[in-house]
Amino acid sequence: MPPDSLLRHAAFTRYWVGDIASTLANQMVVLAVGWQIYDITQSAMSLGLVGLAHFGAQLLCTLPSGHVADRHDRRVVAFLCQLVQCASAALLATAYVNGWLNAQHGSALIYTCVALSAAAQTFQNPAMRSLLPSLVGESLLARSIAFHAGAKKAAIIVGPALGGAIYLLGPAAVYSSAALMFIVAGVIMSGMPAIVASRAREPATLGYVLGGLRYIVKNPILFGAITLDMFATLLGGAVALLPIYAKDILGTGPMGLGLMRSAPALGAVLASLWLVRRPLKRNVEIGRAHV
Repeated sequence: MPPDSLLRHAAFTRYWVGDIASTLANQMVVLAVGWQIYDITQSAMSLGLVGLAHFGAQLLCTLPSGHVADRHDRRVVAFLCQLVQCASAALLATAYVNGWLNAQHGSALIYTCVALSAAAQTFQNPAMRSLLPSLVGESLLARSIAFHAGAKKAAIIVGPALGGAIYLLGPAAVYSSAALMFIVAGVIMSGMPAIVASRAREPATLGYVLGGLRYIVKNPILFGAITLDMFATLLGGAVALLPIYAKDILGTGPMGLGLMRSAPALGAVLASLWLVRRPLKRNVEIGRAHV
């Protein structure tokens, strides 16, 4: 296969388009939920509870999600996750149209939908990541990972800005658009070729489920990197408060909030491009010596 034929690879193209569509939809929903919950409640605590609902669902589903990805058809897992996220977005759109999202009852419904979407994303991630190597093969794996990662980062940049622009038509427009994109992503993912790997399966014991944690703890470099990333993620959750800055401090609207949410991903891309041209040279060999 020629070096420039990555997008001619039908299986990878389906995988790539489906995952990017899902990422765009997710970013749009996150933007709309943040702006709407603050618009309804005018409470920083409510924004924090949205983050808690998201984090709590991820924490509860992290261990079983890997088990499900190992034991079941990953295409089916990804498709079902799109359906759950589509249902959550459609429920939010229906709730807004019918006037259910108010200061008294709207918050609980939003928290529930956020938790359902977060749980679906948690099950989707290991299924999609483990599916890619079996789709493209070893020769194209490195290029496909790099290409997909760059495109996904672009979707994280574009998604909030797109959601902010659509929000000018109303929250229901954002949720409906996201629901449609989740459906498209699910259909595309379900059309990926079936890859059946013959391998021995261990019994579904607690030790099997916790095997990944034991492996991380026994590898100091991996444990340190993951711990650092965990704290960075926890502290980086302050972006959940951006609706307060956008509305009360900067006096902008959902479009401005979308641009603010896009900025961290844009900065990450620019930093990556800088490191590609000027890679780290000091103290790198010391780190390699311990690998």
